[in-house]
Amino acid sequence: MAPRRRPTLSLLLLVVLLLIAVSADTTSAESREGETEGYAAVVRDQFMGLKPRSEPRSGSRFLAAVGGKKGDICDGGNVRGCAGGDPGQRLRCCRSRCTDLLSSRANCGACGKRCGFGQLCCKGQCTTIAYDVKNCGGCGVRCQRGLRCTYGLCGYA
Repeated sequence: MAPRRRPTLSLLLLVVLLLIAVSADTTSAESREGETEGYAAVVRDQFMGLKPRSEPRSGSRFLAAVGGKKGDICDGGNVRGCAGGDPGQRLRCCRSRCTDLLSSRANCGACGKRCGFGQLCCKGQCTTIAYDVKNCGGCGVRCQRGLRCTYGLCGYA
């Protein structure tokens, strides 16, 4: 008969390993917490040093000076509320929003003119992009001469 090992030695070894694992995990969590607090302090300090902008944020000074941009809220009575309120321009005030009349499916070419299913607004005209050789699959995508536009693909067999 073989001598029996006492379970206390293996149990003690297991407890020691668990304690080592737990202490290693808490020290790494504490060091990560310090890193996060340090980063937050740097960001907070940089943010507090910022001054508010006196001019609107825009891609260019010209657009900021001219007026609103696509999606801005506008006054329906004020045609000049959006950039390019003159006839022939892209943006108009439709339902209190500056809208691009050359590409909006809900306001294609004029306020309230909706494009149907499978159509896109290309240069202010509702276009069926699945079969139009000048706008095959998207606005301005032209098929090569002799190829037909089928299902939005040029030369689909």
